[in-house]
Amino acid sequence: MDDVYRDSSLGVALRFVQASSYAETYEEVYQAITVVLKDELNFDHALIYDFSPSDKKLFAFHSAKESTQNSFVKLGEGLVGRVAFDLKSEVVLHEQEDETATISSHMCVPIAFHGNLFSVVEAHRHNSAFTPSDLKLTEFISEIAASLLARIRQKSELNHLKEKLEQLLEEKKAALTIAVETVSNQFSELKYQRDKREILLREVHHRVNNNLQIISSLVSLYLNQTEKPDHNTLLAVQSRIQILSSIHLILLKSLELNEISVDGFLTDLCGSLRYNSNANYLSLDFSTTEIQRPLSFNTLIPLGMLIHELIQMAVHKFWNSESIVELSITLTHDATSDTFELQLQGKDCTPKSTINPPDFVVQQTIIEALCDQLEGDLIEFNADKCVWRLSFTEI
Repeated sequence: MDDVYRDSSLGVALRFVQASSYAETYEEVYQAITVVLKDELNFDHALIYDFSPSDKKLFAFHSAKESTQNSFVKLGEGLVGRVAFDLKSEVVLHEQEDETATISSHMCVPIAFHGNLFSVVEAHRHNSAFTPSDLKLTEFISEIAASLLARIRQKSELNHLKEKLEQLLEEKKAALTIAVETVSNQFSELKYQRDKREILLREVHHRVNNNLQIISSLVSLYLNQTEKPDHNTLLAVQSRIQILSSIHLILLKSLELNEISVDGFLTDLCGSLRYNSNANYLSLDFSTTEIQRPLSFNTLIPLGMLIHELIQMAVHKFWNSESIVELSITLTHDATSDTFELQLQGKDCTPKSTINPPDFVVQQTIIEALCDQLEGDLIEFNADKCVWRLSFTEI
């Protein structure tokens, strides 16, 4: 019973499957083919020609007895090349016309999977011809081998793709690491420069404030030694120095050294005005609801000085010891310009007998200079009604 199974085509195919089931390379599959053809089917010679698509050549890869990797056949040339090109099996008989009258047979079978050629099986029998059963069994084994080779190729391609992806991932990871280090270094450098600049600006503000305090102290010395009218003049000078110093201190409080909110600036400025002038009678109100963006130092310093001059002018013109002065400051913004308005309101706020106080001309000159610095125009300047409205292209 075993001999019957061994001689059967199914048994041969089964033993080939068993021999090649764990094959991981082309060599192992080719080895299994040649062993089965030689040992099971008693072929005298079996050789596998492996196809190279890039070279369009078939290289002798493995035989049952020897390796002949240096020999090759071009696609379409000879029996092997023709079978590879046509993907059709061929059997050729050779008869010797001599007293022996021997017959030899030559068979070539392609190993292809869905039209993709892997290799060609070349087999010989020296003293007998290949039977149709031999051809069919060899083709059956070749089909099984083709599916195995396709699996091995697919696995190899997947492994190659995996290696490429891993390599690409490593390259991207390295590039990302470099990028992170570069950005981190740049951030550290920018932070260092920002901190350095912040320290420098703070130092400048401190020095400016200290210098203004020194000047204010010198003016105080003169105030102690002078009498009117020079005394009032020095008081006005001292007041301007103090408010300028206060403006610098207000700006120094800002965490954003390049800009500060208008609301915060006006709140601190009004507090400084009351403190520096001992003006507890001042009730200051302001509105900046339409000014959403922050303003720069170059805008806030002259704006603060301008508010100081206008308030001083209003106080000199209207205030008496029995009235509460309400000053309204409004900043508005439209598509083309910004408008700044300062208006005085309160009980018994009538002009004093002195229409033009001594410092009025100086104040008016300073106001006009500050408007020029802000690139603005006085669109209403009514000292009698205590209303000042100014328009700026961009405050």
